[in-house]
Amino acid sequence: MPYTTWGSIRGDCGHVHRSYAAAETCIERDQRGCATQGGYSDRTVRLVCGRRGVQRYDVTLGPGVSVAPSYDEADAYCRDCGRLVDYCECEC
Repeated sequence: MPYTTWGSIRGDCGHVHRSYAAAETCIERDQRGCATQGGYSDRTVRLVCGRRGVQRYDVTLGPGVSVAPSYDEADAYCRDCGRLVDYCECEC
């Protein structure tokens, strides 16, 4: 599954991660970097449609869909067309 990280203040990390754990590691790195400068990171893990999902998205809503550590990957996809529910063109 492709993931990225994004926050309404910090924006996105600019790359796609192959696992949820890798995206969390990216957030932790960003949090440490922000903390050294007296700031904070508001990034969260986002499930995206590969690199295309990171390159083009509404900057106010962020890329893909926000996911929590306990989410079920099957619920993020349309059962009819197989796309991420946020990008689905079906009426599911």
